Amino acid sequence: MLIAVSALDVAFVSSIAALVGAIVGPLVTWVITGTRNRQERWLKRYDDRRNAYYFLLEESYLVRDWVLQWLEDVRAGRPERNINQPRTEEERSAAIAHAVAHASEEVIDAQERLIDAQSATLERMLRSEREELESVRKDPAARNALADEVEVLLGSYRGALQELRTAIRDELAE
Repeated sequence: MLIAVSALDVAFVSSIAALVGAIVGPLVTWVITGTRNRQERWLKRYDDRRNAYYFLLEESYLVRDWVLQWLEDVRAGRPERNINQPRTEEERSAAIAHAVAHASEEVIDAQERLIDAQSATLERMLRSEREELESVRKDPAARNALADEVEVLLGSYRGALQELRTAIRDELAE
C-alpha cells in the first residue's frame, strides 16, 4: 500500500516543523541560559567563600606562628620582643566580617571558639608584657612558667584551629 504525498502535505508538515522550531528554539535557549547563570552565580559565591575562608585560616596560622615565635623569645629571655600582632585589628575585623557573610553556622561557631582561644592566649601574653616583664627577663623559672602557661593556652588555640579547618573543609566539599 502506497501513500501518496502531495506538495500540500509536504508544505503542511514543513510549516508545523518551522512552528515547533520557532517555539522550542527560544525555550531551549532560555533554559540553557538560566542554568548557566545559576552555575556562574554558584561559582562566584563559592570563590568568595573560599577566599574569605582562606584569609581566616591564613590569619589564624599567622597568629599561631607569632605566638610560637614569642614563646621562643620568652624562653630565650627576650619577652619584650615581637609583642606586636601580625595584622591590625581593623584588618582582622574586616576579614572576619567578610567571611561571616559567606559562612555556615558551623564555620561561624568554630571561628568564635578560635577567637575565644586566641583572645585568652593574647591576653596572657600582653599581661606578661605589662606586669611581669622584669621578673620574666631576670628569672628563668618565671620565664619557663610563663611559657608553659601560654603553651597550654596555645594548645586550646590549636584545637580550635583544627575545628575551624574541619568546618571549612566540610563546607567547601559540599
